[in-house]
Amino acid sequence: AIGSLGPQARGIMHPNLKTVLGYDALRAFNAIQFDFDAGIIRMVSTGTFIPNQKWLIAKSPIVEKEGVGLTVEGAVFGKSTPIVLDLAGGFHLTLPNSNAPYTRQLSIDNLVFRKVPTSSINGLPRVGYKLLDGLVVTICPKEGFVYFEKPQ
Repeated sequence: AIGSLGPQARGIMHPNLKTVLGYDALRAFNAIQFDFDAGIIRMVSTGTFIPNQKWLIAKSPIVEKEGVGLTVEGAVFGKSTPIVLDLAGGFHLTLPNSNAPYTRQLSIDNLVFRKVPTSSINGLPRVGYKLLDGLVVTICPKEGFVYFEKPQ
């Protein structure tokens, strides 16, 4: 695809993005793992991902939302809502029509964040990579789950 990223661009001007590998392309893999501390992305096209049970802290079903990207089940201050995992987003959390600098609580399965820095954007709530610092996030599109691990 060529052209604007629309709302996903989030005002990015520098660096000038040359290529974006979106979820439509990533879903062809069996597993895509983002290790934020190591700065590594691993993609596997065969086999089944088995999480490290000592590290596993959450497992969330993928919610199919056409044209939105990777979306999981979650809750904002106890209210269930689909949440977009924007793993290229340099922010913590965006909420539609938010005027508060922080969100008191965000949950994805057993993964709970409190006092989350928040900005406003149209659309569904979005979690950026800054919130996931210290975690290993593994997306398994064919299995239909996202795993969140905390290496110890």
